[in-house]
Amino acid sequence: MAEDAVNLEFADARRIELLEHLDRLSNGQLFSPELWAFLWLGDIEKLHHWVAEAENNAQVTFVYLEAMIKQSKILQIWMQRTTSLADSVASTATLPTSSQTLPSTPPSDGRSRSKETAELCRERDEMKCVITQSGPPTEAVHIFPFAMRHLQSPISMQNFYNPWRVLGLFWNERRVDSWYQAVADPGTETVQNLLCLAPNTREYHERAYFALRPVRIDKQKQTLVVQFYWLPWINNPSSISLSTRPSIPSSSYSRADRAGHFVKLFNVMSDYKISSGDEITMETADLERLPLPGLALLDLQWILHRAVALSGGAEPVEVPYDENEDDDYHGV
Repeated sequence: MAEDAVNLEFADARRIELLEHLDRLSNGQLFSPELWAFLWLGDIEKLHHWVAEAENNAQVTFVYLEAMIKQSKILQIWMQRTTSLADSVASTATLPTSSQTLPSTPPSDGRSRSKETAELCRERDEMKCVITQSGPPTEAVHIFPFAMRHLQSPISMQNFYNPWRVLGLFWNERRVDSWYQAVADPGTETVQNLLCLAPNTREYHERAYFALRPVRIDKQKQTLVVQFYWLPWINNPSSISLSTRPSIPSSSYSRADRAGHFVKLFNVMSDYKISSGDEITMETADLERLPLPGLALLDLQWILHRAVALSGGAEPVEVPYDENEDDDYHGV
C-alpha cells in the first residue's frame, strides 16, 4: 500500500500511453532526469498539451522544456543548496515571451525570518518533533523553503525562467495558484509554512530523504493527517527516455544513500521505527493563532521532493551561512 501511494501517478494507464507517445515523437531521444520526473509527476491535462505541441514541432517543444528546467534551477533551489542561487534567479529580470499564465495575485516582498512565528509553531506542536515525538531541542522548519522567499517579488516574477513559470508548464493553473497563494501574500514566515522537527529530522527532510503526503484535514481544520514516506537514493542514468516508467522503491523503515549509509527514525514514546506509509496526526486548539500546516504547501513538497528523488538529487548538500539565519529561530 505504501509503495502504491508513492508511485500512484506512474500506474495511470493514460499517463503511460501519453509518455510513450512523447517518446515516439522524440524518436527515442534521451532527456534529463529532471524533465522526465516532471512529466511523470505533472498533471494529465498538461501532458496532453505537450503531446499536442510535440506533434506540431517536436524539436522546439523538447528544447524549450529542457531549457526551462535547466535555467530555472528549480530543484536545486528547492533543495536550498544556496540562498544566493535563488537570489540570482530572482534578480535576473527578463520580460516573458511565453504564453504561460502567471499566478494571479501580486506577491509581497521577501521577509526576514520571524522568531515570533517560530515560537507559535513550537507552541502548536507542543515543542515536540511531529514525526518522532522527541522533545527539545526542536526546530521550526519551513515547508516552502526560506531560500525561495524572493521568487515571488514583482521583478522576479518577470524572469522568463522563474520557477513559478516552470511549475505552470507541468501543473494546472488552479493547482499552481493554490501553491502560490499560500506564500505570495503571507510570505514564508507563517505558522502554516512551519513544522516542528528534531534537528536530525529537519536535515533529512531538507535533503529529501523523506516526504510527507497530505491525506486529510477535518472540517473544523483542527486535525491534519499526513503520511510519511522514505525516499531512497535512486541510481537513474544521467539521461533517460520519456517512456521509462519511474519507480520509487518502498524503503519500509530506513533510507540508504549511494555509499550504503543508513538512517532511521524512531518514535521516542514507543520505540517504533518510523516506516513508509505511517500516518502522522497534527492537531491545533487555536485556529487563529496556531493554524495547521497548509495543504497546498504540503502538496507542493510532496511533488518536488519526489522529483528530487527521481532525478537522483536527494543527497547531502552544503548550505552556506545565511546572514538572515538566526540560531534562536531553530533551536529551543
